[in-house]
Amino acid sequence: EMERFLEWVRDLLENPEPEEATEFVKEFRLNLYDEEIYVFTPQGDLLTLPQGATPVDFAFKVHTEVGMQCLGAKVNGKMVPLSQELTSGDQVEIITSEKQAPNPDWINFVVTHKARSRIRKWTNEERRKAVELGKEIWAKTKDQADLEISDQDLQGVAHELKFPDLQQLFYEIGKGLYDPDELVDYIKGTPAGEDESAMEEPDEESLREQYEQFLDAAQKTEKQALVINGEVQEDLAVNYASCCNPIPGDEVFGFVSKTGTVNIHRSNCRNASDLLVNQADRILDVDWSHQKDVQFVAALRLMGEDRVGMVNDITTVISKNLKTNIRSLTIDTEDGIFSGTIMLHVSDLEHLQRLIERLKRVDGIQGVYRFKE
Repeated sequence: EMERFLEWVRDLLENPEPEEATEFVKEFRLNLYDEEIYVFTPQGDLLTLPQGATPVDFAFKVHTEVGMQCLGAKVNGKMVPLSQELTSGDQVEIITSEKQAPNPDWINFVVTHKARSRIRKWTNEERRKAVELGKEIWAKTKDQADLEISDQDLQGVAHELKFPDLQQLFYEIGKGLYDPDELVDYIKGTPAGEDESAMEEPDEESLREQYEQFLDAAQKTEKQALVINGEVQEDLAVNYASCCNPIPGDEVFGFVSKTGTVNIHRSNCRNASDLLVNQADRILDVDWSHQKDVQFVAALRLMGEDRVGMVNDITTVISKNLKTNIRSLTIDTEDGIFSGTIMLHVSDLEHLQRLIERLKRVDGIQGVYRFKE
């Protein structure tokens, strides 16, 4: 236990974070008396982890870079979810890719201090980058629109639009969640000299009228019929979010933009929590209606043995056997292992699941997953 304690202290000193100290003490106190598990690397090296540890914890235990680039895992020779709890005696192999990055959702199931610390640090850094990118995008959009507005006035506009602060506004612009052109339109549409205190909150009747006007103005042809707030809305102006690529069969919700377009997101989209918490007044209940001959883009992630003819076998299954159009295909190989991403045109979730099950039967394929950016 002393060796473990010193390892944690060294890790904390090398990567100091203000909120880390309290959590460190709490986790160490819990883990100090927890049962441990003993797992093996493919080379037979023995590693000790706390009870409840996952392949991601194992990856960070091996090396920080292994954890940061963790793409998948084999336990006792079989592909498993990264959230699966390990047990004593397991042999764990981590599949990595230089193009892979941590998933913020990992924080919900990792148990070791090192894994939690690195994931949180990466998530905070990605948020900072998104905020900086959002600032740059806004600056260019503002200049192109010949718009002059101070940071103080922009802060007021952000509050009017229900953003908690400017940082969240810039973050959503940087992540593509909020269109800066909508912000320009909103600012130019506000009468000059009108301050926030002079603006009255709309009552329920006026909100209903605005919503009905939005439905009337949002009609557009050649779109999938959707059920919104319990009513079928045919030919509605709809945008299927590129951050999660929803398809019929997915659990989804709608996010109403300022221009009246309904952006459709999957319920487990990486951006869902931000939208549901910070913009709840613009969320709509959405479900799929039944309509044929409509195609949607979906992405699959594949991993397996790098062998001659693998790409041909994959494309044959997709294009010839299952009559599915391929939009794009990228493959990377390293040390006899390949990983690839395939963009496909599918009709619904059932179609996608048939593809997944059929691809799993291709010789040498070790894992097929729906790709989430």
